[in-house]
Amino acid sequence: MKYQLTKEAVLGAIERIDDHPELLRGRQSYIYDLLYNGRDYPPILVLSEANKLMGGKEVTLKDFGSTESAFKILRDLKFEVKNKSQGKLSEKLLRFSDIYDVDRKQKFSSALESYKIICKDIPQLLEVNIPSEFNNLKIQGSIGQGNFANYPWIGIFNSSVSTSATVGYYIVLLISDDLQKLYLTLNQGSTIQSKEEQIRISKYIYGISDRIPGFIKGELPEGSLVVNLKKNNGNKNGRKYEETNIFYRAYAINQFDENDFYQHLNKLVVAYHKYVHHSPEGQELINTAFSIDSFYNALTAANL
Repeated sequence: MKYQLTKEAVLGAIERIDDHPELLRGRQSYIYDLLYNGRDYPPILVLSEANKLMGGKEVTLKDFGSTESAFKILRDLKFEVKNKSQGKLSEKLLRFSDIYDVDRKQKFSSALESYKIICKDIPQLLEVNIPSEFNNLKIQGSIGQGNFANYPWIGIFNSSVSTSATVGYYIVLLISDDLQKLYLTLNQGSTIQSKEEQIRISKYIYGISDRIPGFIKGELPEGSLVVNLKKNNGNKNGRKYEETNIFYRAYAINQFDENDFYQHLNKLVVAYHKYVHHSPEGQELINTAFSIDSFYNALTAANL
């Protein structure tokens, strides 16, 4: 059913919710907000109250068919609908870049703020922004295990092709060692996986599609992650991630474009799904004897 709502009805609905806050009970929104005069409102509740003011019945998201259809009504009337997590990722990344070097001077602990940002907060933000049809993905972050990583990361894994970050291929957000750049990448195992396997995976992926709109194909340029190579006592482990990269898009953390990031993250998730399910070969490129736990062991040894 198509709903013809007016701006006056939506404003009336907002006023009614302000006057009767009990209307919010059971109708809170957990992902999206309608923003008006500095306040947040559940978008579907606003639409429902507006519809009632115009002589209609109470409605739910199901009546609109999708969030896109529902929010289009509001946006066409010049109202702003925003994902609750928008703005939060950029804030988390900035905070991490400010505190990580300070935290590294302390004893490694899961109680550190930097640990919570990379291992808990950002994975949760990514999860709510990835389309629900890809809910089989495992999202995991690391600042190291016991030892602090020089190149913190958040990985997005499909267990069919990557049971650990040492083998197979996966999406991974990589942070440079100067904490100024974030790379959204499709990458592959570099610690245990042989050079021959790396070449075979790249060839398989590029054989399906060697282009993802908005991404650059191939290795990360030398010095992308390893900015402070000499300062890190010649640590070349970050160079392995640069060399094994398949696709990437770069972001400056202090000028982080969150909308652009989520748009391209979803493009990469769709492409990843296509590569995994294109043929049985896509799921046979890894040695399934490894587990995600081996990822941590490998990183500990490599101090990544």
